[in-house]
Amino acid sequence: MPELTTNIPLLQAYVSDDWLSNYTDPDRKNEECLFHAVSSLPGRALGFHGLLRNGAGIGRVPAQAILFDPDLEEDTEKTGQIWDNPSVNVTCIVLELFKDTKVTFFAGSEKEKLEGFYEFTLDWHGTGTIAEAADDMGWKSGHVIRGDNGYLYILPNNRICWNSPAWTEGSRFVNTGVWPDIEQHSYTYTAESE
Repeated sequence: MPELTTNIPLLQAYVSDDWLSNYTDPDRKNEECLFHAVSSLPGRALGFHGLLRNGAGIGRVPAQAILFDPDLEEDTEKTGQIWDNPSVNVTCIVLELFKDTKVTFFAGSEKEKLEGFYEFTLDWHGTGTIAEAADDMGWKSGHVIRGDNGYLYILPNNRICWNSPAWTEGSRFVNTGVWPDIEQHSYTYTAESE
């Protein structure tokens, strides 16, 4: 199992000028970057690793500093990731059902309604960590979304509504804006217990 760092599907974007200059050079420009991996340190934001056009490798770039428009400024509201990493153990998968799927999602503490496209999913694990707890704090999985507004988001299932026309056409949310009514499940299932 991967620990701390895992590969991700290549993600071409820009790194915030503020992050690249350690918030000291107001004249620096955002730079194009090819992100290829992530690191997960518990209690911190996810860190993306990338390669700049000039050949420099950079690491542990937070979601708020990753942009899909060269003219955007860093997301100072830090809405890209809503909770810190729950474990050092992280895996990455592209869920085939959601590949290239348009999504509607809620970002930030104000739950602003936005749209974007699914990129890939990160799933945390680790015995004794909140990543595997069966309660309100448990099962941490983050879907990486390329927001139509040019920002990157890492969001759990309860912040996303998938808009797959072949399957979800006619869903309450897509047609009416009424969010699906699903409660957080808190029972731990095992094959050997009742």
